Amino acid sequence: MDQIKIIDGINDAIAKLRALTQTNVQQGWRYCNGDIPYPVATQPQTWEKWSIAQRNEKDYITWSAGRQVIWLSQRFLVPQDLQRYPLSGLGLRLVLTWWAESAQIFVNGQLLQEGDLFDSSTRMLLNSTVVPGQEFAVALRLVSPGHDIGGLMRSQILYEATNDDIDPGFVADELTILQNYSASFDPEQLATLAKAVAEIDWEMVSQRTEFMRSLTELRQQLSTIENSNFRIQNSQNSIQMLGHAHLDLAWLWPVSETWDVAVRTFESVLKLQQEFPDFTFCHTTPALYAWIEQHRPDLFKAIKQQVAAGRWEIVGGMWVEPELNLIDGESIVRQILYAQRYVQKTFGQLTTVAWVTDSFGFCWQLPQLLKQGGIDYFVTQKLQWNDTTKFPYGAFWWQSPDGSQIFSLMSPPNVAGVMDTNPITMASYAIDWEIQTSLKDAFWLPGVGDHGGGPTRDMLQVARRWQKSPFFPKLEFTTASDYLFKVSRLFAKRGLLAKVSRLFAKRGLLAKVSRLFAKRGLLAKVAGGIENLSVGSLGEEEIRTEDSGGGKGQSQTTKEIPVWNDELYLEFHRGCYTTHADQKRYLRRCEGLLYQAELFAALKTIATGQAYPKTELEEAWKKVLFNQFHDILPGTSIPEVFVDANQAWQEVEEVTGEILEESLNAIASKITLPPPPKPNAQAIIVFNPLNWQRSEVIAISLAISLPVSIPVGSIEWEVYDCFGEKIVSQVSHDQAQQIQNHDNNNHNLSYSQIELLFLASNIPSVGYRVFWLCSNTEHLKLELRPSNRFPIPHSRFPTPDSRLPTPDSRFPIPDSQLPIEDFVLENQYLRVVVDRETGELSSVFDQVNQREVLSGRGNQLQAFEDSGQYWDAWNIDPNYADHPLPSTELIGIEWIETGVLRQRLRVVRRLMRSQFCQDYILSAESPVVKIATTVDWQERHVLVKAAFPLAIDADYVSYEMPCGVIQRSTRPQTPAEQAKWEVPALRWADLSDETYGVSLLNDCKYGYDAQASQLRLTLLRSPTWPDPETDQGIHQFTYALYPHQGSWRSADTVKLAYQLNLAFLSSLWSPANSSVVSNNVSNNSRPSLPSTGQLLNLSAKTLILMTLKQSEDIPEQWILRCYESHGESANLSLVSDLGLKVVHPVDLLERPISVSEPSPDEKVVKIEPWKITSLAVKSII
Repeated sequence: MDQIKIIDGINDAIAKLRALTQTNVQQGWRYCNGDIPYPVATQPQTWEKWSIAQRNEKDYITWSAGRQVIWLSQRFLVPQDLQRYPLSGLGLRLVLTWWAESAQIFVNGQLLQEGDLFDSSTRMLLNSTVVPGQEFAVALRLVSPGHDIGGLMRSQILYEATNDDIDPGFVADELTILQNYSASFDPEQLATLAKAVAEIDWEMVSQRTEFMRSLTELRQQLSTIENSNFRIQNSQNSIQMLGHAHLDLAWLWPVSETWDVAVRTFESVLKLQQEFPDFTFCHTTPALYAWIEQHRPDLFKAIKQQVAAGRWEIVGGMWVEPELNLIDGESIVRQILYAQRYVQKTFGQLTTVAWVTDSFGFCWQLPQLLKQGGIDYFVTQKLQWNDTTKFPYGAFWWQSPDGSQIFSLMSPPNVAGVMDTNPITMASYAIDWEIQTSLKDAFWLPGVGDHGGGPTRDMLQVARRWQKSPFFPKLEFTTASDYLFKVSRLFAKRGLLAKVSRLFAKRGLLAKVSRLFAKRGLLAKVAGGIENLSVGSLGEEEIRTEDSGGGKGQSQTTKEIPVWNDELYLEFHRGCYTTHADQKRYLRRCEGLLYQAELFAALKTIATGQAYPKTELEEAWKKVLFNQFHDILPGTSIPEVFVDANQAWQEVEEVTGEILEESLNAIASKITLPPPPKPNAQAIIVFNPLNWQRSEVIAISLAISLPVSIPVGSIEWEVYDCFGEKIVSQVSHDQAQQIQNHDNNNHNLSYSQIELLFLASNIPSVGYRVFWLCSNTEHLKLELRPSNRFPIPHSRFPTPDSRLPTPDSRFPIPDSQLPIEDFVLENQYLRVVVDRETGELSSVFDQVNQREVLSGRGNQLQAFEDSGQYWDAWNIDPNYADHPLPSTELIGIEWIETGVLRQRLRVVRRLMRSQFCQDYILSAESPVVKIATTVDWQERHVLVKAAFPLAIDADYVSYEMPCGVIQRSTRPQTPAEQAKWEVPALRWADLSDETYGVSLLNDCKYGYDAQASQLRLTLLRSPTWPDPETDQGIHQFTYALYPHQGSWRSADTVKLAYQLNLAFLSSLWSPANSSVVSNNVSNNSRPSLPSTGQLLNLSAKTLILMTLKQSEDIPEQWILRCYESHGESANLSLVSDLGLKVVHPVDLLERPISVSEPSPDEKVVKIEPWKITSLAVKSII
């Protein structure tokens, strides 16, 4: 028989069966636009005046966007039969699917169900036993989304058996599943299926009992045909189910609503578990469990009981489901550490499954971090959202640059927020899964998500019904850890067999070895004992392999299990690297403050014995971790969410600033000051928070008071180092103004604020150096404020009301009469020329290497129209480059500073309705030109980038990622490479050829793109949904250009980027106002510190300190964590004025890796390339 006729015959029979119990009623809705009271709208007599709703080409009923209301109404009369098939006694369901922000379903005037964008479908039971002639009046009140048109996509009347009996629709689904399995795995069986279907006795349709007997005989016949695979349950196929309810902590609702949704969701799950004893459920987010524990202890107790019973699984592995491209490595560590400690303490077990199904891409070092955090498996589905390529693997080993591997799974795609138990959908996925992975066990996650919900009773009833069908995969509930363990073990066995086969096949020994092993039963034992092996046999696979130094991929054909040695880049949501710039700046700021506060609090406790603020720091960390949630940090929520988030950020700034200031003061009080060079000298203590010696020009802000008769400009300032040698200094600017004295008694004093610059040279690794400040006013008593304080500057983000009202008042506009001479900034490293017509860089000349850096005008502010994207805040228009906007207009240029230590040239430009005020800054002894930027941004749907065309031709561009570096192609060839047209990075990107390169650094930006001769940094974009005022107002940020010889490695780009983000901490210190005097004796039993101190040095060029913190469980021990940043082996040798020594290595949960204490000769810790290393240390002083 012709194959097409065979398939047509099967499809015809399936369609005829469905028509006996199912009716499409999409064409029968009458509509009314606009809201009316529901008692009126639900009355049938009201509908008679309404017109029939029109449907589009997809059979959808649509209406306007913007939270517009539409009423749809229709009467349903139960007939005697459908296509002669009697309906009496069957159950009646109304099946609906909508796209609406709010949905209310009224039946006979009563509100029976509600839904929204996420709970967007129903199989509503209108009657469990219908009687012909019954009538149901159904009215729908639907509200369109604020950002999109509304839609009713499906409406259907469905009659089905409500007990365990079969019905024509059920058999039609079984035949569809059998047809799909046969077509996919054994096409020859389609003829057998068609022959059996042809024997259905259609003449007996009107006699329901007889007709159903005919269908029963069909099913018995199919289940007994020899040499067929129709009994799918008996062919080891299964669908492993786990209930799930993805709950965004904030998105289109505030956090306060999330708590209520969580309570409703968890109560629903617990109730359903009483009715369905095999139903298992999983949920993430320890932050959420902690809230439930505090506010609903009764509910929490019930959850704990289900966890103990194995019916509720704690997955996730992180405090929240965070954004994982933008947060730094230590943030990921703390996500894992605090989550795992909470789960262990509260539920008595560690989470083994990292479950981040909705985050927008995943950094390449994540496998190493997860494995070190006690996590064995990684699950996401987000790469199913790719807009360019299909991710090639369903199950694979994901490998970090250091070689760490984690078994990873792409869970079923869930775009609409609902994953039901529709049998055809589940079976189709199981077929695709088996084709992709050769695994017969598929994984399914029934439930309503995004806004919580979880599995519905109907989902579980449908699953229970299909558990009894012999023509459906075995359907059973499981846990994620059990499923992943089973699959990974199977892959490990395959890997062992493949290795043995390849080894012995070469020598012609395969058959002999197989027979020998089979006799002794050894092969299964050996294979069964292998776990987490990175090879396996899945048939021909194209494997992505990467050089661990940066992601340069090559494809190879192999029969081994897939290994993905690269980032998991989401080809979608690229705007999240930039949207809501305030969240990005707060993130970078708070990560830096937490690092510094913990570091110096630990050193303070070690040096002085004062208490370590563990509780305050943990609370601050958890606020930051919460704000790293994947719809908060990316900027993709409603405005109310950011009101809450910004308050939390500011609280973190406040508490960490106080801890840092207190800690620095405590350490300073232990420092023995050298003799001052002059009697009126004030000590300046400069602290370096980074783990390498560095020299930089620093600025000290001085608040001074002096008689009004002495102009502040007449004071001469001098700075001396700790050896009494005078060093160069420079007054940046003064803002002297005479104001009333604070005590209202002296009107003859003026108060001034000045900024004094000097070169702080050779500040030791995590150390400090004392300098002295003197003036020529020895005969006067000066008040220099602040004294005995280390002021920690806080981020300044304006409120909406603080936007500047008129263009001319936004920034001080320089004189339009520009001087004739060129605007040139110059030091021993660079000569930077600013174009007097545009304010752009016309030249950056490397004076060391005698070469021009730019190939065109640098720091071009390139603006593009960025509109038309459904996911507005998430997505950049892929075709934005085709829609450039007019160039900037120069308003003015002026010199701010022209001193020997720092040159600062201000450029103000207008971009449509916005203004950019940018200061080009070149400091002495620095090879970096900084661009300090303040923007008044007033655009909508505009993307702006800073572009630098470079005199370089490079094949690859390097980007910083958490705890490492990744290379991406500048000449993309494959679709996957071409899809990376906007990519995430942390502090820097670098374009280098074989001999020369340029790094583009930043202090709070994350989106880049690159070509072979160009680097661009994305500065701002302005979507309008879900926040209509996204990024409107004032922004402050700095980026910097760093030309260099050689690669980013030899140029120390990593360190310079850290230095841009973590400046020296410095302030005045007055011995007269403290407990410290020259040659002082320590104020406690601990020794005093010298005038130049090295508190912590790792003695390895490529190691970057991530944290020094108190141990979670052993207060007298400290956790030192670092990572190797160049892809080279390193030897850590701890040097510290505080006597710090290594105790033993630990993992991220601070569990000892080696409990033996090193001998005195074992002072060096070897660290492998790209390795994240944690050490327990203690002070022996």
